[in-house]
Amino acid sequence: MRDVGLRLMAGLVLTLIVAVAGCTPVATPGARLPEAASSSQSPEDVIAAYWRAVATDDQAAMDALKSDYMLEQEEIFSKSRPAQTEPGQQVIDPDTIRVATTTPADALNLASRPERYADYFAVRNGSVTYTIVEGNEFEPAGESIKFITVVKATADSPWRVEEIGTGP
Repeated sequence: MRDVGLRLMAGLVLTLIVAVAGCTPVATPGARLPEAASSSQSPEDVIAAYWRAVATDDQAAMDALKSDYMLEQEEIFSKSRPAQTEPGQQVIDPDTIRVATTTPADALNLASRPERYADYFAVRNGSVTYTIVEGNEFEPAGESIKFITVVKATADSPWRVEEIGTGP
């Protein structure tokens, strides 16, 4: 009888430990910063915040604004490419960042995209222009434009940067 009581007590203690541990907020390595992109930010706000992070070389802020897909692709790419020297760092003038009004992706646009886009609650296309003060071998100094796709996984989720490209 004593063994049953000890087992019951040990089970209760273990259950209590698991319950308390499950309710304790713990920072996950690589977790997104909640202040970086709230669900109330517009797609244009997210694009502007992302590009300010690019201009200030704030990798944590950039990562917090990327979609899961974009983060996964960067992880795969970083593991598959050979080590190489980075080109000279671009210097972007943050005061020149201009984000155009985004537009919803229409059926024709979505049909030309990968299947994963069908899973998103919303997809919007936009662009950002900025001035590169110091260029590198890939982009010279001067005005530049990038086309950006932002996505929302659910109605309540924040907008995230899904793709960045040089053409619409």
